Amino acid sequence: MQRRQAYIDVFRCDGAPDCPPRDNCPAGAIFREGEEGPYFVAPECRGCGRCIPFCNLKAITLL
Repeated sequence: MQRRQAYIDVFRCDGAPDCPPRDNCPAGAIFREGEEGPYFVAPECRGCGRCIPFCNLKAITLL
């Protein structure tokens, strides 16, 4: 069985400095390159989906 992982749609993510999904990710897998731009998901993602309800932009899905 393949492991699930979160995916962030970079066209929906506004890259706001205050990112509740990042703050609530138990693996610390949500990050941003630099100080601006969208967030991404690192390979450390456990696929738990805890970040999804915190994204008010609906930019995160599980694949």
